[in-house]
Amino acid sequence: MSGWKQQFLQSTAALLIAIGAVSLVLILVARPDWWTGLLASSIAVAIAITATVPVSIWGSRQPLEVAALVGVVSGMLRLVVAASCVILAVSVGKYPALPSLTLLIPLYFAVLLIETRRQKHELSASDWNKSNSTL
Repeated sequence: MSGWKQQFLQSTAALLIAIGAVSLVLILVARPDWWTGLLASSIAVAIAITATVPVSIWGSRQPLEVAALVGVVSGMLRLVVAASCVILAVSVGKYPALPSLTLLIPLYFAVLLIETRRQKHELSASDWNKSNSTL
């Protein structure tokens, strides 16, 4: 499986796990507007993950130094897209502001954690390959 497909699947899995964890907390809160906010945040992060796929594809074909920078830019782009989608949902779709924006944070960080871990693994594997190629 190619790198960007694996990254997309891992990001989607992280999002689903985070939604499940947040849902458990929302059961305790028992407020319907927070469930609506979770819906808006989940859709926004899913759109953001999908929007950064072309950036990830391009970055995976670049030298390692450029790919690392593209990973950082991709994370920032994902945050901008997700926040913009939530703001749009709040202002136009009349979703509740506090739950929607608050629940965006754990969902975004769950995806960011997985992708950062993956990039760290790729960088260390590349360093290992470089050290063995000089022997």
